[in-house]
Amino acid sequence: MRAPVAHRPLLASRGILAPPEGRAPIVTPPLPAPPVTTPPHEEPVRRTLRAAIVALPFLLSAVLPVRGASPVLTEGFESGIGAWAVTTTGTGLARATAAAARYGTRGLLLQASAADEAWVTRALTERLRRTVVTLSVRRERPAGGTLLALRDGAEVRAALVVDADGKLRVTAAGDERTRVLQRIPVDRWVTLTLTLDPAEDRVGLALGSGKPAWATLPGGAVEAIRLGGPGSGLRALALDRLVVTGDPVATPSPSPTPEPTPDPVARYRFTGRGSDHGVGLSQAGAYGRAEAGQLYPEILAHYYPGTTLEVRPGSADRIVRVLVLDNEPVSAQRPLIVCGVGGPWTIAGSELTFPRQACAAFTPGTPAEVVVRSETDEELYRGEGTDVMIEPAGPTTLLRVPARSEDRLRGSLQVRMMPAKADVIDHLPVDLYLRAVVPREMYTEAHIEALRTQAVAARSYVIHQLKGPEVHWDVHDDSRNQVYGGVGSETARTTLAVTSTIGEVLVYDDRVANAIYHAQGGWATEDARNVFTSWTGAVGVDIPYLRGSPDLDPDGNPYDEGGPYDSWGTDGFTWAELSRITQRDARTDVGPLKDLLLLEKNRGVSGRLTRVTLVGTDGTRKTVAGWYFKSVFNRHTTSDRLLRSTLFFLTPIPTATAAPAREVR
Repeated sequence: MRAPVAHRPLLASRGILAPPEGRAPIVTPPLPAPPVTTPPHEEPVRRTLRAAIVALPFLLSAVLPVRGASPVLTEGFESGIGAWAVTTTGTGLARATAAAARYGTRGLLLQASAADEAWVTRALTERLRRTVVTLSVRRERPAGGTLLALRDGAEVRAALVVDADGKLRVTAAGDERTRVLQRIPVDRWVTLTLTLDPAEDRVGLALGSGKPAWATLPGGAVEAIRLGGPGSGLRALALDRLVVTGDPVATPSPSPTPEPTPDPVARYRFTGRGSDHGVGLSQAGAYGRAEAGQLYPEILAHYYPGTTLEVRPGSADRIVRVLVLDNEPVSAQRPLIVCGVGGPWTIAGSELTFPRQACAAFTPGTPAEVVVRSETDEELYRGEGTDVMIEPAGPTTLLRVPARSEDRLRGSLQVRMMPAKADVIDHLPVDLYLRAVVPREMYTEAHIEALRTQAVAARSYVIHQLKGPEVHWDVHDDSRNQVYGGVGSETARTTLAVTSTIGEVLVYDDRVANAIYHAQGGWATEDARNVFTSWTGAVGVDIPYLRGSPDLDPDGNPYDEGGPYDSWGTDGFTWAELSRITQRDARTDVGPLKDLLLLEKNRGVSGRLTRVTLVGTDGTRKTVAGWYFKSVFNRHTTSDRLLRSTLFFLTPIPTATAAPAREVR
């Protein structure tokens, strides 16, 4: 197994602390079952600090660049990644704030206005020249206001503003003009980069990996970063992460930095990058490659080497069976309801046609029963309901299942009743299915070539998953396969991506390829054989078109830079706390933990860990797959800050005691 390739030298320049080979204290979460299928996408787990900002804080993650051997920002921050979690409850907020202070974070100040609107100010201990702020945000309802402000004392040097219609604007002191970027869609994640460049007298705002829009700015430094504020409109926005980097001004900080108080108990945390399994298409990488000018055949050829892009007649019309409700509880008091909207519908085998807005109610029994009633509650039909197919009877008819949030669906719905439970399976052509998959799997405002890439990968994947009649359904409607919404998910751009690639699939050895994918590789993708392994980490099956490689442009920059999982970290833990986690699973239990071996030889081509070895104080050694260790840690940790991938390192937390944060106005 070879060590990570071209991205490895970038670790130091990115400020990521890779532990020395051999030891690394680590927490082992309880194990999820080993993967038996190759899921295409683990839904990007974005922890949206839900904007209802009544007592909801946004907590800052600061990435601190290294200048020589010294961190730019001191006072308790390490030279690497500093990221602090916060939950949505009042008690969770208190716990997270206390934890941040305990771990040595300084300058985080939670404030509340008369309207109970909370925000966070980061007081910088050194004034910064060039400052780059990267954040991912989404709108949850129409609203406007200031999202972020860079301040020098009382003066706002630059601000990122969101209009009520969602348009992004960058404003700068001394420049009356604003630069407008495209609109943030409601409930869609957007990655923004705000660059303050006093040396060039300008400030820029970029959406995703696009080119920035620049505004003129008089020279000056920045001493504080503020999220929102009174009237900011942040109640309608959710912030996923905020990363700040900057070059320090040469002059020393006006306020002295107190000496840190040593912490007698060493603490650690895991830091890493990328998400999910890392195999096949990286959605963030495809986004970046499309922005760089690559067309979808070129993008697909990189992520699925050795495949060919072919048009397979009839593939768009093949029927896929999607399990949209699984073991849904039903009873006489709570029947399963299916309604027709937009046009008439019928029950297969029946000669009756029912009007729009008529609904079928399924109740369990021996046998189960279905009763159809009109919008005015007139009974139209009564019959056996054990296994019923409900079909559209007109071209505009859609079917609605109130028990499912995405309730308007194309195709026909099969209802299979069981004692006290029911399954609902949507039968529809592949390309109609893809119309509600592509917008759920990729940001709808992405470059059209990225959306076409996603459409072809999703089409190839689902065709590969089609099963025979001995099985009642083919795929789940969630990240166990592909996230399938409903008609409400469809957009004109994503539908264009599907229709403009109609019939196109990836083929290897004359078979449609299993084109699995993931949210973000973290500078490289991984071999399937290193990921889909036994729980011991024994190498899995080699799939020639699912081999990993660096995901870097000709200048060595990651194509997936700016994605939601550029960098992440868990909460801190002591060695004893980690030991308690590992002892909760029989396969990682070595008694009191003495050592955790994250060996370079046990990393795949992307840097993801294929195996982790635990050593007990009595010499007991156990080795488990990287994915198994990740699942054990995530299951048993008491924090909601999880391992997002197996591309992680052990990072010591400086034992500094934080002084009270000062308010910056």
